[in-house]
Amino acid sequence: MNSGTPIRKQFGAAIIAAALAVAAPSQVIAVDAGGGGSSSGSSASIFDVAKEMRRARSKIEAEQYKAAIRILRPVIREDRRNADAYNLLGFASRKVERYDAAAKYYVAALRIDPDHLGALEYQGELFLLLDQPENADANLARLLSLCGVNCEEYRDLKRDVAVHQGSS
Repeated sequence: MNSGTPIRKQFGAAIIAAALAVAAPSQVIAVDAGGGGSSSGSSASIFDVAKEMRRARSKIEAEQYKAAIRILRPVIREDRRNADAYNLLGFASRKVERYDAAAKYYVAALRIDPDHLGALEYQGELFLLLDQPENADANLARLLSLCGVNCEEYRDLKRDVAVHQGSS
C-alpha cells in the first residue's frame, strides 16, 4: 500500500494550501508536494501580501518610487484583485513620470473597486498632469458623491483642480 503515499501527500498539500488561503486572505500560499524524495514531506512558502504592501507604502513615504514599484509588481502577480496595490502602483508610476503605466494601473484599481477613493483622487491628479481637466472634474464629482466635501481625497483633488485652473 506504499504506492498511494505520494498521492496522499499531494492531496494533503493541496488541502493544507486551500485551508491556509481561506484562513489568511492577505497571504498567497504556494505549496510544494515534496516529490523530490525529501523526508520532511511538504513545504510551504508564503508570500505575505500585507507585509509587502507595508514595505511598498514605506518606500512611497520615503519617495523611493522605483523601489515601491519593484515591490508592488509581485504583489499584483500574486493578488490580481488588490485594488490598493494597483492604486499604489499607479501613484508610484506617476511620480516617476510613467504616465501610461500609471493610467493603466488606476483603471485596473477602479475596475476592481469603482468606488476606490484613492484611485479616483490620484487618477484625477494624473488627468491634470495630462491637461485633461474635464476628466479630473468627473473624478472630483464622483468623489463628492461618494464621500462628500469633508473627504480628504475630495479636498485634495479639489485643491489640485483649482491650482490647475489658476495656471491655465
